[in-house]
Amino acid sequence: MNKTFDDIYKNLKKNFYNYSKINITEGTVLDFLFLSVTEAFKKIYEEIDNNKTPHIYSSLKGAELDSFGLQLGVIRVPNEQDDSFLTRIMTWKLSNEKSNLTAINNSLMNLQYASYVTYVPLTQGTATATAYVIPKSYNEDIPQKAINEVMYKLKETVSPSTYITYIIPNIKSIKLIVYINGENTDLNLAKLNLKTKIKDYINNIAPGDYLSIGAINKIGVNEEGISYFKIEQIYIDNQEIKDLEVLQKTDSKFIFEDITWWNETL
Repeated sequence: MNKTFDDIYKNLKKNFYNYSKINITEGTVLDFLFLSVTEAFKKIYEEIDNNKTPHIYSSLKGAELDSFGLQLGVIRVPNEQDDSFLTRIMTWKLSNEKSNLTAINNSLMNLQYASYVTYVPLTQGTATATAYVIPKSYNEDIPQKAINEVMYKLKETVSPSTYITYIIPNIKSIKLIVYINGENTDLNLAKLNLKTKIKDYINNIAPGDYLSIGAINKIGVNEEGISYFKIEQIYIDNQEIKDLEVLQKTDSKFIFEDITWWNETL
């Protein structure tokens, strides 16, 4: 539907010629008339485009999404991405009701001090719940700030009669022993890159998800210049595990500690 001024002008002149067999000379009165009509049609097309866009909710982005949210009283929080904001907009009705999981989970998005929160209702009977809070850092006062932040958020969405227990999951350190080799690459630099990527993967595993040996191997073999990558051993709290996947429970948090590299001879 989006047409340029040039497209509209040329189509008008073409249609006029098809009916009259008269070529319009530039700068004539009739040419100025066609230019005026073209300008009017251009504004009509723009108005049609502007009015149809809000109905395609899934394609809204940026300022258009902000305008749509404003109509429903849903405001984008600082640094919130479009997909997160759209989720809150599409569930705005449930979010306006207290004590439902949609409202609770939406309130726990885009936190400053907590990277992930699992809210589990009825953990100790009626009108009780537990919030498992994973802080973005376990250093200094960040865990307490994360709890305070979650308490403030839940105050707006959970019934005052609900008793909530706040728990910082126990840290479970992850150490790996890995065979590695590369071709035509700076192996030390590759190790640093892989260590960062594997650390990010492990530290961002959410409660209820699995630590996957296959996922770590995939990170390794996809690294540019790496010709051989194999996890020889993996330890959780200094205990070797043999399973290919390990569940991260809500009361614990996998935290990357270190990798011991063994160079594979090819």
